[in-house]
Amino acid sequence: MTIKPQILLSNEYHKTLPVIGIRFAYNQQIINRLKEVTTAVWSASGRCWYIEQNSFKLQLFFEQFLGYFANSDINEIEKDQIDAYILVLIRKNKISPSQQNQRINAIKFYYDKVLGRDKEYYNIERPHSEKVLPKVLNESEVLAILRAIDNYKHKAILSTIYSSGLRRSELINLRKHDIDFERKTVLIRGAKGKKDRISILSEANAKLLKVYIQRYKPNYWLFEGQDRAQYSATSISRVLQKAVKNTDIAKRVTPHMLCHSFATHLLEHGVDIRYIQSLLGHESTKTTEIYTHISNKSLAKINSSLDEILNQKQKNNSNLQL
Repeated sequence: MTIKPQILLSNEYHKTLPVIGIRFAYNQQIINRLKEVTTAVWSASGRCWYIEQNSFKLQLFFEQFLGYFANSDINEIEKDQIDAYILVLIRKNKISPSQQNQRINAIKFYYDKVLGRDKEYYNIERPHSEKVLPKVLNESEVLAILRAIDNYKHKAILSTIYSSGLRRSELINLRKHDIDFERKTVLIRGAKGKKDRISILSEANAKLLKVYIQRYKPNYWLFEGQDRAQYSATSISRVLQKAVKNTDIAKRVTPHMLCHSFATHLLEHGVDIRYIQSLLGHESTKTTEIYTHISNKSLAKINSSLDEILNQKQKNNSNLQL
């Protein structure tokens, strides 16, 4: 028997949650499977099965898939046909890698969870995500930006982002006591992946921060805005753009480029990639937990890129001030 399920995008609610309706010709085997793998509830008035969107997000993608194969038995569709369908969408509709995966997930759910097929029927090759290389600044450009800032607070903000490899949100969430001048570390709370981590405190940046704290006397947050509230992300971008305008840098510079530059420059100075991975809070399937927890002894051996630059300038008798 040919079964062509109909996906219904519904505004109705079941248990106060948004739901999606699915309707198909009666088949007890499919019904049993549906109950087994989802929170499906039969609606007598709607004459369909209602499933919470949070557990079943086929949405419009699966309905489009059914439309594409409207003249075929949906249960007899082969993997090669599905691959060809996705390829058509990539070439003609220019769908993104993310949407490719979403559509494949919708299709896989039906063949895997609803029909309960063996993997050989739905083991679809996933499209690879686009690999976009991060944009970075060279060392001279970083120094030029820092030296273009007259405001001591603004200089300290950008210097901290670069010298400790912080994301903008991490800088904003720094508390005054997260800076450990004695151990030369910066505590980053609830960082990437909602995990705390420790980064390095540059000697040059430590000097900046000591003067900044003495002058501005922050109360709780390391960098405060009006009424001693957290500094805003927008303000950081404005500070950076103003500084860039006072240099000869033509490229568009963002706060995260400073973080990317931190990692790139450390790598160029010979710091082990595993240390850099830990400093930035990065994780991958190839990285074990031991690489994400670096002892304070190991951190003390790492010189910040900012210090490396200034030390090199000192050898050349150049201006050492930021």
